[in-house]
Amino acid sequence: MVNDLIKDCRIKHGYTQDSLALYLNVSRQTISNWENGKYKPDPETSKKLSELFGLPSVAFYDDSYDPNNPNSTVVSDERMDSVVDRLQEIQLVLEKYSEQLEKAKRTNKHLIIALIFVILFFMVLIAAIMFFVNYRDPNTPDYPPYMITYDTLLESEYVVEESVT
Repeated sequence: MVNDLIKDCRIKHGYTQDSLALYLNVSRQTISNWENGKYKPDPETSKKLSELFGLPSVAFYDDSYDPNNPNSTVVSDERMDSVVDRLQEIQLVLEKYSEQLEKAKRTNKHLIIALIFVILFFMVLIAAIMFFVNYRDPNTPDYPPYMITYDTLLESEYVVEESVT
């Protein structure tokens, strides 16, 4: 098992968990988790472990590796290196797309805010137009000025006085 192999190699080569963690640039707790079987090293760390202990990197992530049979390596180190390189390329592409997605979200947010302001502007404009079109001076009558009513007739200078009989 990978956890036993890491612990055996560490002890065989005279490393403590702290010194191995320092060399691999991980925490002592990470080494402990590997040795207890909670986690396995990532491909980059497996490569560092293989260089340090002289075993193929597959030994530090594949439980089927048998240290007594070096030919049991399923994946060659060269193949592992190419896989790690490809994974790093994929990670860069994903980071690029993630940045583009965040930028698009910010742009969409700004477009929605601008659209809301445009709609509000037109609503205020329509309300103002409706107010001024429908505005009537309270001192003017509600009927058209050319319409003659009894009241306007009485106020006019052309009123004929009533004859008293």
